[in-house]
Formats: sequence, C-alpha cells, structure tokens
Amino acid sequence: MSGEIVRVRVLDAHNGRPVHAEKVNVTIRGMRDDVTYTTDANGTFVIDVGPGKELRASTEWRITCRDKRSTAPPMFDVEEILKRGVIEPNTCGNAKTELIPGTITIFTRKATFFENMAR
Repeated sequence: MSGEIVRVRVLDAHNGRPVHAEKVNVTIRGMRDDVTYTTDANGTFVIDVGPGKELRASTEWRITCRDKRSTAPPMFDVEEILKRGVIEPNTCGNAKTELIPGTITIFTRKATFFENMAR
C-alpha cells in the first residue's frame, strides 16, 4: 500500500507518558485483516495508509480508553488525521495531550487481573 504516512501514538491514560513495546492492532476500512505494530520508546509507530481510507487503532494487552457507548470503536478519516490530528477521548484517566497533525493519539491503561483472565 502506498499513500500517506500516519503516526500512531499510545499514551498512558493516567500520567500521559508514552507506552513503549505495546502491540497495537490497526484496522483499515476495506482491508480484510488487521495489521499489528509495536510501539517504540516514544510510544509511536508509523503506517503507510492509502488515500481516502479510514482507520482505527486498538491496543492488544492494555485497555484502550475510549467512549464505550457506541457498538463499535470509531474509524477515523486519514485526511482528518493528516490535517489536524485526532485524539481519542481519555475515558480512563486525566492525562491530556495536544493535537498533532498527522498523528492519531490513543490513551490506554493497564488491564486488571480479571480483564486479562477474560481474554
């Protein structure tokens, strides 16, 4: 796939620090399978996304903090991410961050013992 470079940033919901070595599943609308990436020391990785696509990112072992009222996590338009950036709502803590054009930021927290057992 060749297109736009999007950076995905994973932050701790409580302290706002980058989450390194976290596996993140990225769903791109129109693609059959998710792709798994691992965050670097800065809690980020980059993906090459085709133009006109939508994507969603979810962490594998930590809990992705987002609005749970909808039936499925939202997909974000790559053009919106590139123009102004996207921050998923932090529903697990008080950490905040700024919008960064070209970046989608997600907040996460550690899973509880029982959440891990349910996986």
